[in-house]
Amino acid sequence: MGIQGAGGLTETERQFKPLADYLSQSLSRNVKVEVMPSYQAGMNSIKIHKYAMAKLGPYAYATLPVNSGYKLFAGESSKGLPYYYSVFIARADSNIKELSDARGKRVALGDPLSTSQSVLINRELASLGLSAGVDYTVVRLDNHKAILNALASNKADIGPVSSRFLPKILAASPTLFSDLVVIGNSRRIPNDAWVIDSTLPSDLKSKIEDAFFSLDDTKVTEEIENVDLFRNVSDDEYDFLRTTPRSAKK
Repeated sequence: MGIQGAGGLTETERQFKPLADYLSQSLSRNVKVEVMPSYQAGMNSIKIHKYAMAKLGPYAYATLPVNSGYKLFAGESSKGLPYYYSVFIARADSNIKELSDARGKRVALGDPLSTSQSVLINRELASLGLSAGVDYTVVRLDNHKAILNALASNKADIGPVSSRFLPKILAASPTLFSDLVVIGNSRRIPNDAWVIDSTLPSDLKSKIEDAFFSLDDTKVTEEIENVDLFRNVSDDEYDFLRTTPRSAKK
């Protein structure tokens, strides 16, 4: 079971171990957790069918080739919602009121394949006629907290953070936001996608899907940050992240 996400490797593995144990019991097979060290590393592993099932970020899933051999089978609900936002944050003393003010500024970004830390703010800036390295400077960082720290320490002027992670970060570091302001949000982003290897035996695929959707043990889901339960999801929900929406080809 491959996990792509923004948390630390050890912490993410700890969170998903109860789910792996539950699946091991449900499937009568040993299910292990492997946390992808980066978004790109995860996509490389998908190409060689390393995982029977995998959790992918929205953009990573949306850009998965149609012939990848993996099929979408589940989405996630977080605090009762099937979606989240990328929250655009700026330093209060930067005179930045909206993204169009980013010209000449330092923009903190996460992994290039992260929907909330890079993809959507890049698109927003591009739609405003602003280009990275030309109109603004990119400060590349590892995760959501690193982006907030860079803003708070005046190493960046603007940065995007997932609405799913922002409350926890601020709860742990209440003063972190004292010099920062929210200047906007992205459109709604569907939560992470779960895919399954299409080459698995049909009965095993059915058992995996049944195990996910019949999971009602809160001791399993409460360990996973930002996941309440697994839900049915449509591929079309991720279409807006594609250059050419698959729905347009139907």
